[in-house]
Amino acid sequence: MATKVGIANSALILLGAETIQAITESNKRAKLCNEMYDKSKRKLLELHPWNFATLRVALAQLAGAPVYEFDNWFQIPNDCLRILRVENNEAVTYVIEKDKILTNEDAISIEYISDIGEGYFTQTFAELLAARLAADICYALLQSTSYAQYLEAKFDKDFALTRSRDAQEGTARSFNPNYFLQARRGNFDSSSDFGGF
Repeated sequence: MATKVGIANSALILLGAETIQAITESNKRAKLCNEMYDKSKRKLLELHPWNFATLRVALAQLAGAPVYEFDNWFQIPNDCLRILRVENNEAVTYVIEKDKILTNEDAISIEYISDIGEGYFTQTFAELLAARLAADICYALLQSTSYAQYLEAKFDKDFALTRSRDAQEGTARSFNPNYFLQARRGNFDSSSDFGGF
């Protein structure tokens, strides 16, 4: 199981630096890892809809209503880094403002990327996060622009492979274009979709 200190040590090994026992140590290596770890983790989680970090939840409607335009609002979960989809029986019109979703719907569910704990990380994601952290602290620790560039290139390559592997899990979602898109492309059958309208 991945741990914060384990991932930090993997990053330090990539940098050729001595490992640490705890991320709260007073040495420069630990301080840099402690400062950048959560930032690097959240940045990486937001970049792709990772299967292990994707959650679904039905949101509870908040009391009152927005000042104008929408009838209802819903609280976004505290651990939400990025909303992937807002779902209902039909297409939902909504906006995200601050930590709330505003809509005219009475009930909505969302699929989102969670700021999830290390215990859920796949091994390949843990290694990818170590590469991201190493690239993020490289210059501060080693003062080497060329090695920082090397680590960025390594991360980009590792990211593409890890993202591809993650995307292969599960059944691919099909895309159903809406009626307007179908009409624009010339394959709209109004008699079947709108009763001859």
